[in-house]
Amino acid sequence: MRKTALSIYFVLMCFALMVASTVFTVIGAYDLMKMVLPDYGLTDYQYEYYKSSDVRDPYMGQRLPPPPGTKEKELTEEEKEIEKQEWRGIKDEEYEEAKDIVRAKSKKSLGLVVVSLLVLLPSFLIHYKKLKKVEQVGGHNSGGCAPSA
Repeated sequence: MRKTALSIYFVLMCFALMVASTVFTVIGAYDLMKMVLPDYGLTDYQYEYYKSSDVRDPYMGQRLPPPPGTKEKELTEEEKEIEKQEWRGIKDEEYEEAKDIVRAKSKKSLGLVVVSLLVLLPSFLIHYKKLKKVEQVGGHNSGGCAPSA
């Protein structure tokens, strides 16, 4: 009975380690994709904001009123176009910074995935070898959590 319980334990551990390894591998593949194509790491709002051609009010409606007795200066079309190009340049710079942040987060996550896999895979091999040893001592050599070569 004891060897059967050990066999069940080792089979369940092998299964759990294989599932965890699969999950971490998929996460790692997604991180690699975000490193190569960082637009996938941006939220929909961020992507639409950076790709839109609107010139947003940098003061968000919170400008101070002009001093009493003076009028606010109206911009000419040429000045409006220059201001629009300046804001487009600022948005492009922010977009590149956002993509750099996505790449940096992906690198960090990929590092965690690699470390996790370096812990999971040896643990799987140890449990698999112990499972085979328990099965051989038990007198039967069927089952297991990985196909035999």
